Amino acid sequence: MSVDDLEDNLALDISDNEKENQVVTVADEISKNTTGIKRKAETVSTEKSENKKIKKNGLNNLSTDSTFIKEFSILPLEQVVQYFNINLKKEDEKMFLFSKSDFKDTSSYPLNNRNLKNFNNFLSTFINQRDAKTKAIIVSATNIRVADIHRSIHLDGEKNDKFLKAIKLFNKNKLQKDIETIVEIAKSKDEKYKNVKNYITTPTRLLTILESINQEKKYDNLWLKDKSKLDIIVDCQFMINSGKNVNILNDYQTVYKLLDLLKDLKQIKGNSLRIILY
Repeated sequence: MSVDDLEDNLALDISDNEKENQVVTVADEISKNTTGIKRKAETVSTEKSENKKIKKNGLNNLSTDSTFIKEFSILPLEQVVQYFNINLKKEDEKMFLFSKSDFKDTSSYPLNNRNLKNFNNFLSTFINQRDAKTKAIIVSATNIRVADIHRSIHLDGEKNDKFLKAIKLFNKNKLQKDIETIVEIAKSKDEKYKNVKNYITTPTRLLTILESINQEKKYDNLWLKDKSKLDIIVDCQFMINSGKNVNILNDYQTVYKLLDLLKDLKQIKGNSLRIILY
């Protein structure tokens, strides 16, 4: 290196190491920007995929209107049927649709009275609780709500009453235990089971139970699969997220399972099934 070259480098105050560091720094920035772009692209791709999935399954028709969701159980049945049908899986629409005759109108029961304290009163108003041939399935969104409803149904009982009016079928029990409970109640002559009429569950749990009992012929005579009368009470009052007006009717995690469950039970029970909105 000549004296002139050395003076030039000293004047610029840039060493070879600094030049290398500058190259690395620029490379790092490019890498960061590229990674950021990739992440954004992946996020957009995921969102598009989810949107396509939602659109395919019809879930984009779910309402977020707070008044509509809160008052759904007292809406005219024409609107209820329309809402359920437009949110069915697209492949189901060709073979299955709900009709007004599948529902029992409960609009006469005030919204203000639809609370756990009055739950028994609601049941006795719209369901013959003394008819042993008719069973009732109460479907709610969460395990906690299932437990709350179970307690409220037994509130009217005497302190030492050993008779059961309702059974919980939910994920806190082992699946086989729930199935055995259904079988035991159906076949047992035990006095404590004679008043059991209400089965409280979540859509996911009952779908799993149905799938399990459908695989074995020994369960063919259970009331879930025979032609006995069945009332389905859909708990529309419990809010999964009250701040966002999310409940069993518009939550992606539950409403699709609910519609599948109602469809499956309707196909099993036919005209022996009634849907009652709480």
